[in-house]
Amino acid sequence: MPMTPEHARPSTISNEDRGALMDLLTRYVAAIDSADMEGYLSVFTPDGVLDMPDVVSEGHDAIREYMTRLFARRQEGGPISMHFVGMPSIQGTSEQCTIRLYNILLRTAPDGTVMIPAVSDYIDTCVKVDGQWFFSRRVIRAGAGTLGSTPRPGV
Repeated sequence: MPMTPEHARPSTISNEDRGALMDLLTRYVAAIDSADMEGYLSVFTPDGVLDMPDVVSEGHDAIREYMTRLFARRQEGGPISMHFVGMPSIQGTSEQCTIRLYNILLRTAPDGTVMIPAVSDYIDTCVKVDGQWFFSRRVIRAGAGTLGSTPRPGV
């Protein structure tokens, strides 16, 4: 789903909040790429929603259940994932905002083959709680198709 003209407008988010939101995105990527479950959950509000093409997980317990299966594949010698996140469009206020961005997923198979199994569109609703930003909803949708392999659902 391509970005719309509203995402090209200047944002009213402060530079401090923009930096904190960029940190949130970085912590998300670091946690998912290193299979750090506690780090992954820490970027979501306790009632946060992870809305993927194949499942919607609501709350930390449901997100943990879903991500446990994905992280287990890596521990079983599955492919190593690296998420490359594009420049985000951030719109909103100092308490709640929407982030739109694109993601390219690289996977390195055990034989060293590098694949691009997914190009995705992320639509995030973020909220500030006690001065810290969290995802209250993260929607991930398939974007521009795949190169080099068959897409695998979930990541």
